[in-house]
Amino acid sequence: MRTITVHESSGPVSQLAFSYVGPGGALTEDKCPLNPEIGLDRYLRIYGKFSDLLVREITVSQLNAPNQPITYSKLTYATNADGYVTTRVTEYHPLGKGSNVNVQTTIDVLKY
Repeated sequence: MRTITVHESSGPVSQLAFSYVGPGGALTEDKCPLNPEIGLDRYLRIYGKFSDLLVREITVSQLNAPNQPITYSKLTYATNADGYVTTRVTEYHPLGKGSNVNVQTTIDVLKY
């Protein structure tokens, strides 16, 4: 899945775009893809097909408010010897990629 467009009665309001390319162009397999971060079941046909790769970047564009910044999230991962994610670090840039103003960092430790 590359994009999700959110619609309301007035039409499209926002669009989420996903990138799976890591440092140096690396792609990392998602060994536990059943519950994507956006909270949708991977097998709901209505949403298309989710990727089997870990999401590296997410941008959110407000389609009904074009003057709003395109928010940006960068995700980095640590994996165990079996390739399962053990730690996910999310850097949220509310003013967009390249802006370090009000950056919020979240560290999630994952257990299986």
